[in-house]
Amino acid sequence: MTLDGKLKFLVNTLYTMVVLALTFFVLKYLIWWLLPLVLGFLIAFALKPVVNAVYRMSSATRRFCAIMVLLCAYTVLFALLWLVLLRLITGLRGLFISLPQTYNTIIAPSVTSLSAQISALLEPFFPELGAQFANLSDMITEQLGNFISGVSDRLIESIGSIVKAIPAFMLTFLFTILSSFFISMDYTNVVSFLARLVPKQHRKTLFALKDFLVTTVFKYAKAYLLLLLITFTEVWAGLGLLRVPGSIYWAVGIAVADLLPAIGTGLILIPWSVLSFAQGDKFLGIGLLALYGVITVVRNLIEPKIVGDNIGLPPLVIITSMFFGLKLFGAVGMFLAPIFVLILKFLNDTGRVHLWEIPPKQK
Repeated sequence: MTLDGKLKFLVNTLYTMVVLALTFFVLKYLIWWLLPLVLGFLIAFALKPVVNAVYRMSSATRRFCAIMVLLCAYTVLFALLWLVLLRLITGLRGLFISLPQTYNTIIAPSVTSLSAQISALLEPFFPELGAQFANLSDMITEQLGNFISGVSDRLIESIGSIVKAIPAFMLTFLFTILSSFFISMDYTNVVSFLARLVPKQHRKTLFALKDFLVTTVFKYAKAYLLLLLITFTEVWAGLGLLRVPGSIYWAVGIAVADLLPAIGTGLILIPWSVLSFAQGDKFLGIGLLALYGVITVVRNLIEPKIVGDNIGLPPLVIITSMFFGLKLFGAVGMFLAPIFVLILKFLNDTGRVHLWEIPPKQK
């Protein structure tokens, strides 16, 4: 490698490191400080096609059309949020309050019965081990009861903390709403101002990147919607075969949980299966475990393929970027990391940065 080549490589490497550091800072800190403005801009951008369509079909000004569209959108959103949150908070509060009673009347007797059966099986062959297991089981049951009682109290306190945090959340939400209105009303000038903040030589890249991201995010959302539908179908069919009442509602909840890496289907299906075994319903317990195994295997096999095919990244790159995104930024980072990698790939493929050599196309 010549001296000029080495210098060029060092400059590109340094530039890439600076870009990565700035991106990390923006994603980790700055984006949260400017969250109301960012969300307001995203809402205005998402509703721009609707505003333009209404403007073309009416004789009103574009600002008036923007206000009407946003008012309708927020009315529908608030109505849905109110219904969902009201039902969710009421249901969770009732669940947390009844948790100790449920444990004492259902879980503890079932665990005690299961422990007695295991002790009876062990005692003829290992008398001391059977007695020790019974004592250990009683101790675990008592400690578990104390733990569940404490968890119930803490969860009820958490609801109170959430209620106390609502004013701060509402303030942020209010700024988001106001910013979305003002940005949508004067969208062209706002975008023009933001574009002028970027040096002229990079504006073309910026708009090309914007078009690329819009297409990519749509494909990304379509991929995860397909995964959600697949999981929903699996759970609905599985619970239907297991004759579980209200299987469609369980399927919706478990499918949504499966999209969240911090929760997943295991947090619902595995405890449900253990409880079924403790209550003596072996058919349901085995069926739930089998259903969890099927969902896990299918998800691990098809997720990299579906996401990779939709956004144009190899499955290994998808998995690796998701892992690092999860470690650096949590659940949100897991979904954003592949998009960030795709941005780097777009910039490299279009020759705007040179991070790796592009292989020649196969004929």
